[in-house]
Amino acid sequence: MSINNSEELLKHCLATMMVCETAPLLKDHLIALFDKVILPLEAKEGSNDTDEMRQQIATIFEEIVDEMPIAKPDDVDLKELSKCYGAFLWCQRTVAFIDEAKEEMEAMAAAYTLKLDEDTADFQENNR
Repeated sequence: MSINNSEELLKHCLATMMVCETAPLLKDHLIALFDKVILPLEAKEGSNDTDEMRQQIATIFEEIVDEMPIAKPDDVDLKELSKCYGAFLWCQRTVAFIDEAKEEMEAMAAAYTLKLDEDTADFQENNR
């Protein structure tokens, strides 16, 4: 799944937020992933791309909510929901990266297996 324009971005964001509001366990896990894994990893790399994107999404949704004719329910926390979406995007980028690197990973695994087979054969040859 790829996001190609701002309309798709908003659609996926809304879907993620709706799912998180109906599945509190998923929401808790995404927030924990964001706070305890993503932010520390990005800080270690000297990056804050995911958090910047989360902040942009939160701003957009606050503007949309402010323009709505009805008041936002008190129990809806847009900051938490934007963390969920940030975690969702991070996971999506990670999967895309793994898909792109899949051939290289398979080649490395094949080379490792070949070397292991060679070492095993050498060991057996030397220990007869």
